[in-house]
Amino acid sequence: MIINWLSHSFFKIETQGNIIAIDPFNEEAVGVKPSRFKADIVLSSHDHDDHNNIDLIMGEPFVLKNSGEIEINNIFVKAIETFHDNKEGEELGKNNIFVIDTEGMRLVHMGDYGERKMKDDLIEKLGSVDILLIPVGNDKIMSISEAIDIIKKIEPKIVIPMHYQTQGPKNNEEIIKKFIKEIGMEAETMDKLNIKKANLSDDEDAQMQLIILQN
Repeated sequence: MIINWLSHSFFKIETQGNIIAIDPFNEEAVGVKPSRFKADIVLSSHDHDDHNNIDLIMGEPFVLKNSGEIEINNIFVKAIETFHDNKEGEELGKNNIFVIDTEGMRLVHMGDYGERKMKDDLIEKLGSVDILLIPVGNDKIMSISEAIDIIKKIEPKIVIPMHYQTQGPKNNEEIIKKFIKEIGMEAETMDKLNIKKANLSDDEDAQMQLIILQN
């Protein structure tokens, strides 16, 4: 599986000969020109302009933007409905967390999850997470410390931060530096993550990896 981060919460994932696009955005909403490419599956966590530019993606992809489950070419995707804020959606509406099972690995994209306390039943639904894509740069939704609390509850093998490249290069750098400092882990920076099941340790005591993707 190859994971490319394309700014904000937008990812391109290549797996088993298929391409998945997650949360493509509008340029006006993010201030960054989004990448355009052909995909087989498009996932949109919620209907806000910085996450729902489905028309950006070329081809005739299967689109999932509501809660539910799909299986395409041995790629299993579950969309779990949550809230975009800490007031049961009263302010910002609902959000989908995407759970993707492929190549014997589980990847979770949190979308714009905004609930301050993660419920035990949600943790159970997420199960054993190999790769976690989590927003860290929007204190109105979830602060860095709250994101770290969620990471500790989920206990993924790999953490990839997202949703922080919207405030200009200087602020973006400060946000990610603060996140790295507060989580207290060594970070590895790379252009893309090329990961196989064999690269992941089965040791429960293995150290969590923090990967900062460039775009």
